[in-house]
Amino acid sequence: MQSPAGDNSGAPPTKRAKPEMYGPPQYSAQYSAPQYGGPSAMGGANGHFSLEQFLKRDDEKLPPNHIIRISITNVQYPINVETVYKVCSMAGGVRKIVCFERNNIAQAMVEFDTLESADKARTSLHGCDVYDNCCTMKVEYSKMDALSVKENGPLSWDFTDKNSEPIDRRPVILNRPGGAMSSMGGSNRGGNMYGSNGGGFSMENMGTTNPMMGSTGNGATNMMNMMSGGADRTSMGHHGHHDMMPGAVDQSYGEDRTSVLMAYGLDSEKWDPSLVFNLVCQYGNVNKIFFMKNKDGTAMVEMGDPIAADNVHRFVGEIAVFNNKVRFSHSKKHKRLDVMPLEYELPNGSSSIKSYMHEKHLNRFLRHDMARKNRLLRPTKVLHFYNVERVPDEELNAGFQLREAPFPINIKWMEPKENTRSTGVSGLLYFETVEDATDALVLMNHAQVGERNMKLVFSPAKY
Repeated sequence: MQSPAGDNSGAPPTKRAKPEMYGPPQYSAQYSAPQYGGPSAMGGANGHFSLEQFLKRDDEKLPPNHIIRISITNVQYPINVETVYKVCSMAGGVRKIVCFERNNIAQAMVEFDTLESADKARTSLHGCDVYDNCCTMKVEYSKMDALSVKENGPLSWDFTDKNSEPIDRRPVILNRPGGAMSSMGGSNRGGNMYGSNGGGFSMENMGTTNPMMGSTGNGATNMMNMMSGGADRTSMGHHGHHDMMPGAVDQSYGEDRTSVLMAYGLDSEKWDPSLVFNLVCQYGNVNKIFFMKNKDGTAMVEMGDPIAADNVHRFVGEIAVFNNKVRFSHSKKHKRLDVMPLEYELPNGSSSIKSYMHEKHLNRFLRHDMARKNRLLRPTKVLHFYNVERVPDEELNAGFQLREAPFPINIKWMEPKENTRSTGVSGLLYFETVEDATDALVLMNHAQVGERNMKLVFSPAKY
């Protein structure tokens, strides 16, 4: 995104080094937050508040959602649909945007086309500055199931509405004079939150009197050009927030992102492609898995897209399975597995190669309604099971014994809700340790229980 130009003489002194956009995030030993806003902004003493306090999220107990809420503080340039689109389209396809103000904080609701894109935006954009040293974003999951857009304009836009495309699509090269250039209109630093003289993007014929507007221009044309041209990736500082997805800056925004993971520490006497799939399928679609004959204990995994690969690296990048440390890292040589190696037989008699590209009953992120049901978690001591028939606990335990998996110490069955189409019974499996739960998931995921194949995921449930 292009940083607004202007005279920064009225800006507060920068108290942190400007991070590089495409390099690893730079962390300072001690962060001293600028004194933003007034008491109404955060209620801090003497009108001051901590940036760390602002960035504290309240959505940790909410399930993942394809809709996120972005709160922006220290707003010194206008925030509108075009601004939010350029920022969020870096993470994935954007369906709808609604911008508004609440308690003197600029906010935006953004609906993505997939749960994975929303999760990536929540993780990688949180704590970023839209512009250098201002417009800091807090990104959280929303409680909303659907985002409603009443009209397409500077503060809201439905990108799924094909009727909104303008007839005249002449490209706009520059903003009109007097928008972002302080020498032609004055800087809005130190002015009100949505000062009309601040920078921004041209939005002609879309309500030029709105306080969140920066200048005039053909907004509908600009929006369609932006959708076809992709996001501008030239300006967003980052505070090095502790919840940052590993590699979110140096990998998530790069052009050379990979969908391929290297898996190390796989005892070939115990592992095969199906067991690897049982572990990583919780975090995205899986295309191919193969073991390397010339590197014992090593496998290559091609996920459906780079976001899924990032999820695996983030949530199970290094875990204990079968009394051994298993590690997943991004491949430095391959973006896709275009050439498969020679197939050979593993010690357990299974093939070293397995393709899952057409396994519509195994991959869990094929459709939006499927993807949003998945909760991305690190390993826990509780497993959620679903898609099974109700059977006696003894019969379920017999399946664990057959596969030499750790037994659950407690089984909790949950009956399907009334007036819902039944897709089997679900429940929770409680284990003594995280390692036991992980071993059980790898061995029992997709195991047959009655006439159905049980599906397992890690659960946030507590004892």
